[in-house]
Amino acid sequence: MNVVLETGTFLSGVNFVSLGIGCSFLGEYARRIKWDGVVYRPLDPPLVKTVAIIKKKRRGELVEEFYRFTVDRMRAHDLTATPPAKRRSKQKASK
Repeated sequence: MNVVLETGTFLSGVNFVSLGIGCSFLGEYARRIKWDGVVYRPLDPPLVKTVAIIKKKRRGELVEEFYRFTVDRMRAHDLTATPPAKRRSKQKASK
C-alpha cells in the first residue's frame, strides 16, 4: 500500500473516497454518514484499539474517581481487555 495522502478529519477521508481518490480506515461511527458512491465494509477480524488511562500517583480523589468510573463503564459495556477472538466466541455461545 502506498500512502500518498492523510486527511485531518474523517469527513475529509469520506469525501476523498467519494471522489474516487483511494480508500480509508474509519471507526464504526462513520457508517452513520450516508454519502453517494461510498460503501462501508467491516473488517474481519475487526481491528482492536487499545485505550489506556495514565495518571500521576497520589493526585487526589477526583483523579481516582475518574479512573474507577472509566473502568466500571468499560466493564459494563464489555470493553474489558478480553481479546476479540474470545469475545466473539462468548457471543456465539450465548446465542
